[in-house]
Amino acid sequence: MNCQETQDLLSTYHDGELDSDRRIQLEVHLERCPECLAELAEIRRLSSTILSLPVPKPSKNLWQSIKTSLNDEYLSQSEAAGGNDTATLEREGTSSTRSRHWLGFAVLSTAALMLIGFLIKWSIPTSHNHAHYHQPLKAFIEQFATDPLRAQMQLTDHYSGRSVSADEATQLVGYRPANMQSPPQEFTRDKMYVLDMPCCRCVEVIWNRSNGTSVAIFEHNEPVDDWFAGRSSVDVDCAGKNCRLVTIGRQFAASWRVGKRMLTVVGLRDTEELAVLVATFT
Repeated sequence: MNCQETQDLLSTYHDGELDSDRRIQLEVHLERCPECLAELAEIRRLSSTILSLPVPKPSKNLWQSIKTSLNDEYLSQSEAAGGNDTATLEREGTSSTRSRHWLGFAVLSTAALMLIGFLIKWSIPTSHNHAHYHQPLKAFIEQFATDPLRAQMQLTDHYSGRSVSADEATQLVGYRPANMQSPPQEFTRDKMYVLDMPCCRCVEVIWNRSNGTSVAIFEHNEPVDDWFAGRSSVDVDCAGKNCRLVTIGRQFAASWRVGKRMLTVVGLRDTEELAVLVATFT
């Protein structure tokens, strides 16, 4: 796949709508082409900026303004056609009055449709975009088990992530993250990231097992409904915590509340390992 073909597909790739074959070809090209990777980063930056804009709400006077504007237009047309001539109005009689009533009804119907259209325009895209913005995270969860390095690279790229120290993470998010503490004996701490996600500024920590595999631990504000959308899940009691458990291939992901925030772990081997991690953060 050359640069022209890649750039033509970047928007579709960003929207998560490419089939698997072309997505793989495009990602291979991106790994060796800094220009196309920069173009993708710009698309993501613009998307993030647009999604961060406040959603305008229709003013309380919108309906009255529409009626006034349409009525003024109707009166202007009537005057231009000689509608103020008394003799003309008398000749029109009842038929003309009924016609105006029907026209008024049509005007109000049109105004109602305009108002409904306005409300639909600003209400539907908001929820759609919020769910869509978690698509890269869903892709990370699926890819982490087989290719954690690539999964992490794409995640940090999309959410403007950066590798940070513990002190830098605390300064950036304004609190000391729970997932910053030392891991249990089975793990060693690798890297820490701060991600600008739609729910919040999220702190992610990578813990490595002795066999070279890893778990990713996210601390964030919102529940994970969008993260695990379309997957079967079950709520389990684990070390006294209510945990949401999701199967992802041969691995698991789990989420539970710690204080005011949520912890989500990706790459778990089994429920015994989950219990160890839950106890670690209690």
